[in-house]
Amino acid sequence: MIDQEVLDSQIKADRFPFPSKGDIREHTIRTTTTITTEHVDLISSKPFEKTVKDLTAELGKASTEKLMDRLSASDSWDAYAAECADFAGRSNLIEVGYLNWGKVLTLSGKAMKARCYIVGNPLTAQKLLAAGGPAVGLYLPTKLFVFEDADGAVHVSYDKFVPIMAPLGIPDLDKVARAIDGVLEKLATAAIAAESPK
Repeated sequence: MIDQEVLDSQIKADRFPFPSKGDIREHTIRTTTTITTEHVDLISSKPFEKTVKDLTAELGKASTEKLMDRLSASDSWDAYAAECADFAGRSNLIEVGYLNWGKVLTLSGKAMKARCYIVGNPLTAQKLLAAGGPAVGLYLPTKLFVFEDADGAVHVSYDKFVPIMAPLGIPDLDKVARAIDGVLEKLATAAIAAESPK
């Protein structure tokens, strides 16, 4: 049974809490766009930890705080671009963080191996934003997900940029997105590739 008093209080709490002329919803413009993407899922030839090690070996490393601090301290784009280039790894990408979802689930009682890597490069972001405008910033940085499934197979997965950017219909943006997809493919392939015989 619904408690009418609780329901009434929730309805009142749902109103915009700050003073305004009329209801804020009268002035809100909302658009909804359906974006399709291509999800790439590769199976590694190696165990989870080795796949993770080989993935991170391709990446540079710098926290978002460090990148933004350097941006604030830079007096020119060229100076900042040079610093970002120094942070990038062999893949030209920088790991700005990772989320150990496997540890989260393992701590809660269900063993899992899964890590989500947040990767990007301000130099690439600048090209995407310049070509596509500020709305593109929602998709930066991007992610790669490494996980072991119930059968013990190790996956490296990511979403392609080209289908996400295509609805904007901007050829220059599509060109940058294709280049990023190529970098992501090389990175994921390096992570899953079998080791060369010695």
